[in-house]
Amino acid sequence: MKIMGIDTKGAAFFCKEGTMVGITELDKEDVLSLLELVIKNDVTLDKCDENHPINNPIEKAIYVELYDALLDLACNKAIYQEEIDIAFNEALEKYCS
Repeated sequence: MKIMGIDTKGAAFFCKEGTMVGITELDKEDVLSLLELVIKNDVTLDKCDENHPINNPIEKAIYVELYDALLDLACNKAIYQEEIDIAFNEALEKYCS
């Protein structure tokens, strides 16, 4: 599932309710929705590079920061889930024993 992309004109988009929307329209609820998509699905994201440039510097700054965070979560979600499970079990033992 593609959740972030860059078109051939150098504009950046993200997936909002199944539709690709301009990255500058992103709000906090959209960030939470994207995080949830990454956690629950296998996702793809276009990387901003020489093959996929973003022309607008504001769009590029937003896109690159969000891309880095979502890619980290996508690549490491099993590790993060394991850390959460360990912390939860330790708290359960400490406070419910």
